[in-house]
Amino acid sequence: MRNQVLTDIPGIVYQFVYRADGTKGYTYVSEGARTLFGIAPEDVLRDPAVMLDLIHPDDRAEFYEMARARAVTLEPFLWEGRVVLPSGEERYVQVAARDQRLPDGSVTSDGLVTDVTELRRTSQQLEESEQRYRSLFDHHPDAVFSIDVNGCLRTANPACETISGYARAELTGAPFAPLVLPEHTAAATEHFNAALAGIAQRFDVAIRHKSGRRVELDVTNIPTIVGGKVVGVFGIARDLTSQRALEAQLRQAQRMEAVGQLAGGIAHDFNNILAAINGFGELLRESLAPDDVHQADVAEILKGTRRAASLTRQLLAFSRRQVLQPSVIDLNRVVVELSAMLRPLLGSAVHLVTLPASSPVCVFADRTQIEQVLMNLAVNARDAMPGGGTLTIETGITRSSEDSSPSATLVVSDTGIGMSAEVAARAFEPFFTTKPPGQGTGLGLATVHGIVQQSGGTIDVSSIEGSGTTFTIALPFTEAESSVSVPEHDASPSQGTGTVLLVEDEEAVRAIARRILERAGYRVLTARHGVDALRVLEDSNARVDVLLSDVVMPELGGVELAARAVERSPELRVVLMSGYTDDPHILAQQSRVAGFLSKPFTAKTLLQTLQDVMRAA
Repeated sequence: MRNQVLTDIPGIVYQFVYRADGTKGYTYVSEGARTLFGIAPEDVLRDPAVMLDLIHPDDRAEFYEMARARAVTLEPFLWEGRVVLPSGEERYVQVAARDQRLPDGSVTSDGLVTDVTELRRTSQQLEESEQRYRSLFDHHPDAVFSIDVNGCLRTANPACETISGYARAELTGAPFAPLVLPEHTAAATEHFNAALAGIAQRFDVAIRHKSGRRVELDVTNIPTIVGGKVVGVFGIARDLTSQRALEAQLRQAQRMEAVGQLAGGIAHDFNNILAAINGFGELLRESLAPDDVHQADVAEILKGTRRAASLTRQLLAFSRRQVLQPSVIDLNRVVVELSAMLRPLLGSAVHLVTLPASSPVCVFADRTQIEQVLMNLAVNARDAMPGGGTLTIETGITRSSEDSSPSATLVVSDTGIGMSAEVAARAFEPFFTTKPPGQGTGLGLATVHGIVQQSGGTIDVSSIEGSGTTFTIALPFTEAESSVSVPEHDASPSQGTGTVLLVEDEEAVRAIARRILERAGYRVLTARHGVDALRVLEDSNARVDVLLSDVVMPELGGVELAARAVERSPELRVVLMSGYTDDPHILAQQSRVAGFLSKPFTAKTLLQTLQDVMRAA
């Protein structure tokens, strides 16, 4: 009965005896030897080496050393190692034995040999899985953590330290709620409770970094279930702070672009209206006697058109849709020459300091627009120093790295009241102003921003409340020498001769331009758009001297019209006019264009432009 019970035990049950006379051998071996090792129990009983020789050669020394030691101390024996079966298969076994000394001095050992190969493999797999999990846990870029049912952090990976600013020793064991910003605490607790109820949650939350800054997180909470019961919450949190800042910048850029498109479209139509109002106003003024009581009324009309034209120029500059007339200019010369005009504008309480670079700082830009940038920044600085102060304008050449292209820099600093971070962030927004109603349109810095971007540059602002403001403008630097030249005009244009083909889709502008030109002595042919103009050129018997065309027109625009017209008549001179275009660098790209007229124009500027073009022929 005993042997039957032992035979039913999985593994090999054996009894081994060390006799007092020095002999040794097995006195019992169960059938497990046949099942486990593929050897007959009787063979083992006959020759003990049959089973002992199965021990892996690399593990035998350890086995025999332990066996000899236990034979002396009679302590429980437990060994685990490899065996090699007759088939050549390698297995892991565990040998557990208990030694007992008999009255005659012999030692008997009752033992059990168990195959632990699968258990060992499972344990190894678990260990490898644990190592993989630990590696993922420790090196995951997102914060990975676990929270117990009481809301206290149990584990936190290194990314938790980075995101929160607290060491893991500070985080573990502490409740998560105090980390969350007060306005998010209720929602975070609600999501945690939902996870404890077995519902996975994904939500946004903001926490306070140890340094005090706000950190935006995207958090996923997953219930931790053991034995069918939720024992905690496993969480992953991703830092979205930088992403949210970029998203805010993108939304701001999209809003600015939308406003810019709207502003550009309004300015285009408004400039045409202003051109007509100004032109007819000038004709009306000339028709009145110098002492006519209505002269003052007309003067106010013309003054209003000038103010409106200035506003549309700012709108176009902001929307980056004004036509540029770029040339190579030296910022040193611009600053020095403009300083004479800036000093009376700033007033006696503001000290102007100019720090031009020791070598030319050349850029390819529209000098008039760069001067407008400096004027706007100077006025802005003056208003920020109501009690007086210092305005410094400095030029230079910088590189962001050794391999990068150089940039020409224009730095404008004041010692005024400065701006808060919130105000500085909105400084370039159109129509945003901190000035009282009636003292500013909010377009000054927006105009500066538009001109700089349109010129291929960037502008940054840094400011501290009570410590002044600094604007840093960077423009592409060019090695070419300055090509600035200021044309000298007559006091008043002389009478004109020749034939002008006037192409303008706006009827009122076409009408006033025609009257101005005809009064000056020009023969004028008109067309509503480019296609119409080509027909006029084909049908006209008279020689056309100047093509005066708007840029933005239906059917066929002014640029393409100019190309076709000059191809037909190479001696034809072209003057383009516009108050708006989708291509601000149009003049720099068109060698056929002899002149440009900005809308809204006065009779004098129209005639002077034509006169200059005719003289240069």
